[in-house]
Amino acid sequence: MAQAMKDSKAELSKAPCLGRYDVQKPIVIMSDASNQALGTVLFQVQSDGLRRLVASKSRSLTDAESRWLPIAQSLRCTV
Repeated sequence: MAQAMKDSKAELSKAPCLGRYDVQKPIVIMSDASNQALGTVLFQVQSDGLRRLVASKSRSLTDAESRWLPIAQSLRCTV
């Protein structure tokens, strides 16, 4: 596990890590929710076909949100 964290940190600190948003490029939005938190990432497809991370957001669910149905939690990620 410690090696995985080191590898992740090394990859995230390589340039370029985060891309600039370009209104001309297609986007891909991925989101996920659990009973504790939700997160969303925004990628843009580059000219070589690879996805570049443009933005990300995550947070813990409120007490009320944690009791929502899973589909409602997933939808909340994109709003």
